[in-house]
Amino acid sequence: MSSLIVNPQRHKASMDDRLPLKMRQYFKTNQSNFPLDTRIVGLDYEEFIREGNRPSSTLSELKIPKKLVWMRALGELGDDPQIHKCVAAWASDWGVGVTPMKAVGSSFVSPEVRMCCSLDHAMWFNGDFRADEWMLYEMEGIQFAGGRGVSSGRIYDQEGNMKVHVTQEILIRYKPGTEYPKFDKTLQW
Repeated sequence: MSSLIVNPQRHKASMDDRLPLKMRQYFKTNQSNFPLDTRIVGLDYEEFIREGNRPSSTLSELKIPKKLVWMRALGELGDDPQIHKCVAAWASDWGVGVTPMKAVGSSFVSPEVRMCCSLDHAMWFNGDFRADEWMLYEMEGIQFAGGRGVSSGRIYDQEGNMKVHVTQEILIRYKPGTEYPKFDKTLQW
């Protein structure tokens, strides 16, 4: 395996002793084996660490549950459009589900979070695109209540054309005794 640091954000997290050992090991293992080059837009690493190390109940205001990630497959994928759609389908599962957690000050590294998993994931493709070129993945949390979250995502090509629309529902379980936070974007309209 190459020693090239493909994603500096993952590399930094893999070496930060403020994160739980299990999370550092996750980032370190996936650093060399992760098949995507990803760059989170506007990631404030120190805020990520602070939010990941305090209970949700200490937050006094809602955060905007949005995330932007530039991503592309590592290496050439050839010209078969179905391969590019398969890669985008796999990549679309990374991050969209936990986006509504941001609204309540939680994240997948928060100490009170025990587990999170996808319940369902749907996609609509709008034409051909190349997953081995930079694509912008815009994710937005729609609702989070009772340990379930709903998100929406859109993947754009380099010209700004929406090529994929994604929705996902997730299940999140907290440690016993933790009050489940709630956020509903539809109540703000």
